[in-house]
Amino acid sequence: MYDKIQAINGRYRVSEQVLLILVVGGGTVGSLLSMFINRHKIKKISFLIKFILANMIFLYLLIMHNQNILIFINNLLELLI
Repeated sequence: MYDKIQAINGRYRVSEQVLLILVVGGGTVGSLLSMFINRHKIKKISFLIKFILANMIFLYLLIMHNQNILIFINNLLELLI
């Protein structure tokens, strides 16, 4: 919703890269709910493909490398935001 309001007002928007990093960092459920509740980025096929790939990366990290990698990604996100 924040990104949509920013777009309407012609202000700085959240980049797709940040959104996808959040998905890889564990924000899968929240981002999916937000996309469909707010109808944001659900028609953009290129983003949906990247979203699915980011989810696959998240699942791989979760299964193969436990939570140590996810903690690292979370710390990286804090630096970016």
